[in-house]
Amino acid sequence: MADGEEQESAIPYILFKISDTGVGIDPERMGKLFQPFTQADASTTRKYGGTGLGLAITRNLSRIMGGDTFVKSKVGKSYSFTIILPA
Repeated sequence: MADGEEQESAIPYILFKISDTGVGIDPERMGKLFQPFTQADASTTRKYGGTGLGLAITRNLSRIMGGDTFVKSKVGKSYSFTIILPA
């Protein structure tokens, strides 16, 4: 599965999809999302706090279980995270 696109699989899987209608994530910041201790936007960190570990842990755990975590975004409109795990 590339870039979080849904496709048919011979292996049964569980798919979690979390969407938001917020401001979206620009391509420059997308590369930072899954890096530990890195925030995509420093202004968000100042306002809401956080260490930048949540998405890194989520992706690592999903990969350990044989799946993965993906993100898609439309700048200024929305973003969605997809977690896929083998059933």
